[in-house]
Amino acid sequence: MTSDPHAEYRDKFATFSIKEADLKASKTLQRIGWLILIGSLILTGILGYTVIVGLWKANGGVTRWLSLVIVNVLWIAYAYWLRSNHKNLAEKTNEFRAALQERQTAAAQLPLDTTSGLRIYREASLDVIASYRA
Repeated sequence: MTSDPHAEYRDKFATFSIKEADLKASKTLQRIGWLILIGSLILTGILGYTVIVGLWKANGGVTRWLSLVIVNVLWIAYAYWLRSNHKNLAEKTNEFRAALQERQTAAAQLPLDTTSGLRIYREASLDVIASYRA
């Protein structure tokens, strides 16, 4: 740890920013995964219907069955990925909250002049503002 509270605050703020960006990226990937999973399930339903009813008039039945197998493998793979990514997302959320706490603690250790007092107030209010936005 550094003895300069301003340097420590800057380090904690940089760590917090990295954790925040990492969490946002993970949440975006999870949303994309959900969209792919839902799309794959819809395609499975449509392809399954055409295979069962026989509306898809292909020369060989291999194309129908192969398409159905590929789409099923796709949604199963994404369901597995989403399930395993859930734990990863929870860990990143915990790391983000720990970095937020460390950033606020570092801000509280700054000398109490007017600028530092305002910085501490800002740090405390950012969390409240973010919770209201959510």
